[in-house]
Amino acid sequence: MLKKTFFRSLALVCLLVLSACNQTSNAQTAEEIETFVTDTYTDVFAAYTRENLKDGMIPDRSVFDKKYLTKRLQHEIDSQEMIDVDYWLQAQDFTTPVFQIKDSHVTDASNGYVDIAIKVFGEKQETAQNFRVVVKKENGKWKIDDFYEYKGSPAESFK
Repeated sequence: MLKKTFFRSLALVCLLVLSACNQTSNAQTAEEIETFVTDTYTDVFAAYTRENLKDGMIPDRSVFDKKYLTKRLQHEIDSQEMIDVDYWLQAQDFTTPVFQIKDSHVTDASNGYVDIAIKVFGEKQETAQNFRVVVKKENGKWKIDDFYEYKGSPAESFK
């Protein structure tokens, strides 16, 4: 009887330790994902500022695509005919876009997503659009595998 209780207790302790390790791992992965998306959008949006736009032309997105998008998403974008919409912004017009990370989620060790709010007309714009940036590890590096507008909670202001 004592042996059974001991082994059951030991099994329970092992499960609790594994669960705690998994939660720590998920928190670290969520932080990695959030850092990747923050750094990516900071880099991309820096090219969209008025001082960096050349003759009002949008930046060469292929530079960002190769650096930050999965091969699958690059192929999908290349095979679609875009109708004057910038897929980084999910908008046609912009002045000085800004973004804010709202939440990050881990699906597993190689997949997750980040919810962000984007204001394409700068900080003074009253409302923001909600976007979901789906990420995936490709060759050991985080890459964006999809991004789209989604209907989440209102992203009216950056708080």
